[in-house]
Amino acid sequence: MPQKRNDIVEVEQKIAVLQEKQLANKQQLARIDKVEQHFVQTINQGERLFHQLYETWKQDNELKSFMINSQLDVKSNIKNARNKLEKEREILSKDIKKLDQKEHDLYVMRRLYQEEKQ
Repeated sequence: MPQKRNDIVEVEQKIAVLQEKQLANKQQLARIDKVEQHFVQTINQGERLFHQLYETWKQDNELKSFMINSQLDVKSNIKNARNKLEKEREILSKDIKKLDQKEHDLYVMRRLYQEEKQ
């Protein structure tokens, strides 16, 4: 009988550890969402600024060419940053699902131990 109690305590400890990891993952996911929102706002501000500068200086061919090339570089960097954020979000989401399944399995195991104890 004492072994069953130890098994239940051990499972409960594992559940607590998983819940802490889940909380950390969800906080990280929320941080990514905030970063992405800020990122989108910054991109929009940058595009408005670019268009204002472009309209002001488009008569100067050298400056116009420089601005277009700069815009292409910025768009490439934006794409890379978005891909990095999306990959991080995907990894976290997979980890959350995996931990959810482990947590579920531990709850089932705990219930089985409790039923055996009775």
